[in-house]
Amino acid sequence: MTGQQQEALPLVLELPDAPEDDGAEAQANFRFQCEVIARWCYGLFEPDGPIAVVCEHHEDFMVLFANGQVDLASVKHRSRNRGTWSIADLCDDGGLTHLFDRWIAVAASGRPIRALHLTNAGLTKGPGQSAELAGVCEAKQPNPELLLVWAKKLARQFLMVSQHKRTSAMPTGQPPARPEHLSDTDPLVQLVVRFMPMLTFIPVSHRDDIAASSIIEVAMPLCRARGWDSHDGQHIHDAVMTIVEKTVRTFGKRRLDLARQVVGMTVWPNGVERDERLAARLRGPHRACAGRARDRRAESRSPATAALPRPPPAP
Repeated sequence: MTGQQQEALPLVLELPDAPEDDGAEAQANFRFQCEVIARWCYGLFEPDGPIAVVCEHHEDFMVLFANGQVDLASVKHRSRNRGTWSIADLCDDGGLTHLFDRWIAVAASGRPIRALHLTNAGLTKGPGQSAELAGVCEAKQPNPELLLVWAKKLARQFLMVSQHKRTSAMPTGQPPARPEHLSDTDPLVQLVVRFMPMLTFIPVSHRDDIAASSIIEVAMPLCRARGWDSHDGQHIHDAVMTIVEKTVRTFGKRRLDLARQVVGMTVWPNGVERDERLAARLRGPHRACAGRARDRRAESRSPATAALPRPPPAP
């Protein structure tokens, strides 16, 4: 570096601060969503785990089980300086209205549908706040009167959000001045009564920490359980993330079969370059299966079903 170049360096520090980079923020949140999906994909390793993870269909992702059950999952990141989710924020920016609307649409199939709200932010505590809502939803024996009170509160919030955000399945109308102005038999209220016991709030790590927690808590134990080098946890997680990110960006019907289980192990999906140490463990039938997977690559340009590696029960 010349003396002239060295003299120019301090000038950079004298420049005004740049405004917030919305593009970088969007990319960080996209990566966070993929990290959450990847964590659920590890469940595909478990014998009684899900059979597929479908990305960006109705919601951020869906988890499909052999018994026909579907978990509809919404992923929301919230910056630490914004605090916990209030009821109003949860229904609007927190995506609960959209999750409810998509739950109605998917439940029309007749399948058992659970709704999962996954976020790094906590729920606001206090009477009538979101932490109380979570307790009502997750109670083993819900109080019918309390359920109805909360159904009216949520129905009003959903109607308020629907005034400025598009919904396609839920009944619409003008929000009342107060929740108690809604009738017990109102169709929207009755749908919310059915929705609430199906709703679960699941905390996840902040976007700065979630990759490390997935590697330490899920990928490395998976390696040890299968007799692999636990240091391969980083490489396995990177491979899963590559698959998930590609799947989330896929257009069309998004149903892509990404993995096969052969002789108790998992052959890594189409188009994913295996780490050398991981590839060294694939012997005999695994190589044959990998070859067949490559032959099917041209057929895998449709829907994004990530039948990937399998998480322990939802974190």
